[in-house]
Amino acid sequence: MKAVPLTAQELKYRTEAVYIGDKNADTISTYSYDFGDIKINVQSTANDSLVVKSTEDFYVCSKCGYTIVADETGKLIQYIDYKSKVEAIKDGPKHASPFGKGFCINTNLNKYSLHHEFKTDVAKIEFETDTWDYATMLSVMYALLNAFADVLSIEKLDVKACLTYKYY
Repeated sequence: MKAVPLTAQELKYRTEAVYIGDKNADTISTYSYDFGDIKINVQSTANDSLVVKSTEDFYVCSKCGYTIVADETGKLIQYIDYKSKVEAIKDGPKHASPFGKGFCINTNLNKYSLHHEFKTDVAKIEFETDTWDYATMLSVMYALLNAFADVLSIEKLDVKACLTYKYY
């Protein structure tokens, strides 16, 4: 029996979190803070909804689930009609069946963007000021994420955030 590794898996693909909200989410608490000209509103909710979406597209076999990432052009150019960003490719090389025996009979792949919707607790933090400066927004977001992970003693990769622009 092969030993289970005690290290985290290598991250090969990036994802981004997108807040979609849930009208049935339960509000836990709401707070407002004033710092000079800036007001900050914080609302925490339970059973709220996020989507985690891959930043890469994937070409997937509809028969067995075999997958090639859209940036793996070395594999994709083996398909006769492959062109960058095409929605489907056909007549490619045989690929091994993920079920352990032989090859899959399908040689066509369709492009998909993979995502997963899930329920979780959410903290919505709203800064009542112009948020047009993306670099500042990103810096504040990562500072907050790192602080949350540190204070809550959790892995930084287990905390997600999304940015939304607001103009006042």
